[in-house]
Formats: sequence, C-alpha cells, structure tokens
Amino acid sequence: MTREHSPQHDDSTVRHYRADGTLTVTRDDETNEHVIESRSRDPGDKWTRRVPATRTTVEPGKHLWSIPDNWTLRYKLKDEHGSDKGIYEIPETGDSVLVALSHQNDRITDAFHLVEKVGCTTWTARAEVDQDALSDALTHVNKYSDEFPDGVCHALEYLREHPREAVADAEEVAEMSAPECVEDLNGIPASEFDPFYLALRSKEGVVSHPEFEHESEVMAAVRDLLSKYSVVPPSPLVSVTVR
Repeated sequence: MTREHSPQHDDSTVRHYRADGTLTVTRDDETNEHVIESRSRDPGDKWTRRVPATRTTVEPGKHLWSIPDNWTLRYKLKDEHGSDKGIYEIPETGDSVLVALSHQNDRITDAFHLVEKVGCTTWTARAEVDQDALSDALTHVNKYSDEFPDGVCHALEYLREHPREAVADAEEVAEMSAPECVEDLNGIPASEFDPFYLALRSKEGVVSHPEFEHESEVMAAVRDLLSKYSVVPPSPLVSVTVR
C-alpha cells in the first residue's frame, strides 16, 4: 500500500510518502535546504540527500523529490489513466514548469516528480468540423430550402470551404477565457477538455461568418442545424501545457 501523507503534523515536513518504506522530506531553514530521507525496506535504497529548498532554474528530465518552496501551483492536471501533472510558476523568472507528479502507487525508488517542460503556459483551443455531418445538413437545407432564411445555405457552404476560418474566432475566445474559467477549480483534465466539462463558447456559437452577424436570423438557423447534425462541438475543446 502506498500513501501520500499531508505534512500538517510538522511545520518542517514538506512531504511524507509511504509505500515499501517511507520517503520523508523536511525543511532545514538554517541552510535553506530540503532534507530527503529514503528508508526503503531494501537496504540499498536507504539514503539521505540535501537539495536547495528553492529553485529559479530547472532542466527538463530533472527528478524532484519535493516541489521547491518558491514555486506556485497554477494548474493541477488530472489524468484518468496516468499520473497527475502540475503546472508551476517560478515567480522570480516568470517561467512555467510542467511536472509529472509521483503516482500514488509508485514504489519509494520511483516516488519522484519528473520535470517535463520549462517555458510558457500555453492554452490551445480546437473545434473540428465534421464534413460528413455538414454534408447532411446541406442536403437537408437544399431539400427544404423554403423553410430556411435566405443565406443559410451560403453560410454552410462557407463553413465547408473555410472550416478553419469559420471557427477561428471561437477558438481565440476560448483560449483567452479558459484561464479565468478554471481558476477556482481544484483540477482540470490533463487532456483536451470535453466540451460538456466546461463550455467556453455557447452563447454566440462556435461558427462565425464574415457577412452575417451572430444575432442574425441566418446564424440562428445555422446554429440549430450545426447542433442537430453535430457538425461542431458545443464549444471548442481546450487544453493547457507548457511550451
């Protein structure tokens, strides 16, 4: 059985992890260091090490037995199948650090956090157009053209010919608004957000057109068709990483 214990029992305890033995990290304020003690059941894995308590630089691939005191957690990324990750900010430099956190089932020898990337926190939004579903929507409009406002067919054809341009505005809005939308959440998905997890573009729709306003009768009809035929997701799928 492995278990990550809260350090609340001792102000100097930074981390206490128990699996096939114990891993304890304490803070030495006099030297500004973290003191790491590994006490595995395997005699070869019993060791003590000192590392700086604060870091302003770090390289990808570095193993961390504790998170430096001066790093600020920006986002906790939840992974359904693997280890959770964290995006930390180093205030002194403004750098972001993507860290793969130790898995709760790791043995003592593998209970380190792995630095994956150092750079800038980057949000990405994506809204893919299902061209087959769009063809079905166009077929329906052409068949029952008298039931739709003039311009609906034109708007759908524009989406077919310019799928990236048509969703670019929605993707940009999602990328800009995502950080504020998730700031109060305890964790967010490590992969792309399901559009039903957090809708970032629902009021004006995912698709825009250079000639028709969002509130126009034409675009209202287009949004209904896109939803009915599942041509685009309810909102762009977003993800965050460090680049």
